[in-house]
Amino acid sequence: MKTLGFWENRLTSSPCTIECAEMTLLSAHDHEPPVFEGSGRIEIRSTTSITYVMHATARDSGEAFRRICASDQNPYDVQHQFRLRATDYDGVEWNGGWTQPTFQGIPKVGWPLTGQLHGLTTVATGAWVSSEPSVELLFVHPMHLPMAETMKTVSVIGDDEIQRQWSAGRQHVRVLDTDIHVSRSPGSAATWLTAKVSEKLQHPYAENWLSEPLRVLLGQLVYPRLVARNFGDGRAFVSIRPSPLLNRNPRLASIVRGDALGEGDRFWHFYAAYLTYIAQIRGRDGHPQWEINPVTRFYEEVIQASQGSPWVTCLTFASAVEGVAKLLMTPSNGAGTPEASPALRDLIAHIESWTGDRDLRGRAIGSVKRFEQPTVARFLRDAVQRGIIEHPQVRAWGEVRNEVMHGNLTESWPENELKEKINQLSGLLHRLTKALVGHEHH
Repeated sequence: MKTLGFWENRLTSSPCTIECAEMTLLSAHDHEPPVFEGSGRIEIRSTTSITYVMHATARDSGEAFRRICASDQNPYDVQHQFRLRATDYDGVEWNGGWTQPTFQGIPKVGWPLTGQLHGLTTVATGAWVSSEPSVELLFVHPMHLPMAETMKTVSVIGDDEIQRQWSAGRQHVRVLDTDIHVSRSPGSAATWLTAKVSEKLQHPYAENWLSEPLRVLLGQLVYPRLVARNFGDGRAFVSIRPSPLLNRNPRLASIVRGDALGEGDRFWHFYAAYLTYIAQIRGRDGHPQWEINPVTRFYEEVIQASQGSPWVTCLTFASAVEGVAKLLMTPSNGAGTPEASPALRDLIAHIESWTGDRDLRGRAIGSVKRFEQPTVARFLRDAVQRGIIEHPQVRAWGEVRNEVMHGNLTESWPENELKEKINQLSGLLHRLTKALVGHEHH
């Protein structure tokens, strides 16, 4: 049973309006009464835009006006922002999260307010809620994923069959002690991803982790439009989230170079390896990470940069390469701090024997000691020797880094050379990523 089946048609069509009998705008402090109350509507205008209109009254007009001004003057400080809560005419209670309301027009009577929402959440109950502790993700934009099973669609008029079509159907992936099911929604471009939670894939992290490998694999900002966190006790936490359109050419940012269908089983092998990698990461408090994994963040940056100028694309790939390389620079990967060579030890001893300025002597010793400390450039050269990456890729990275370090922030190469460097950097990033998650690099 899919909890989101109840919401699929209602909340994925754009535009969509949720009429609300009650709406409240609260301050950041739970103990304070609502600043504004009234009725209104929530408008889902597209997969990236949710707005609201509220016909509000203020408990204290002077205090309400002061808070509106503070919200406008401190847009990045949540302590000065509002929280929207609403109840629609079906009795569903919605949480709109943080918002910055503004006046709509120049009112003479009342407080007509409007604003943007980053998402909507509600707690669902009822017979249609999944009875299993699980996660459901619904992606509304078309994704071309390799599927082990196909879906056959037959069109008939009367007793005559007039058309028969085959399309992507269903895929199962076993990872983290659970089965992940991926399937196309019949008659639409939507894709479902569902999984039971387990000890290794648990609430609330699972709903974020499950889509991260897809962004790396597809080179697209793939986010689910609807998410259900099923608790297994008749309740589900349902959220509607922004889901940007997909890019036309994801080849550079895609770890499979945009050919997901051609990868077949290898696509899902990497999906499982990457999901396992991010599930194993722990924060300083020893808990799994709710925030996006740093590697996924690097890929999100190159995805967006690859739609811009070639030079910005080149710089972003070079930066992402350095970031992933630093994550790889561990003793187990041959990046431990080597023991100082005899010549280096002799030089340090010679400087220590100098009786001049004490501070200068210390700075000189520190500079000499850094000479044999691990660096990204040295790590990449060693990775070439181990067959993880290729020399042209490292050479392209070094040339780009050298240009930037010398203040050359404009293109220094002809267009064809710049494109070749971007291709080399793209391949370098993907190979390092596969090495990091323990996936074969060929």
